[in-house]
Amino acid sequence: MSIVPILRCQQIPYCDVNSSHTAMSTVPILRCQQFPYCDVNSSHSAMSTVPILRCQQFPYCDVNSSHTAMSIFLILRCQQFQYCDVNSSNSAMSTVSILRCQ
Repeated sequence: MSIVPILRCQQIPYCDVNSSHTAMSTVPILRCQQFPYCDVNSSHSAMSTVPILRCQQFPYCDVNSSHTAMSIFLILRCQQFQYCDVNSSNSAMSTVSILRCQ
């Protein structure tokens, strides 16, 4: 089984603008990092690698440590999916939930 890269995510704060663009609020989003993964089919009888989806960037605003200013960055919006993880000795796999970018 080969390994393909996908994106592991971690939470960071970002600012959201409402539909009328009249207000912003800070909500959690997920920053992504690459890591290898494999996919289990729907019957859980086989594993295969699947292609990752291209990530789309969108703007978010970041509050500095003193909470005195915000700046805009690009980040990756993510969604949940299942992946299987190989342990450090490569002797076992387990299926866990992470976040894939779309």
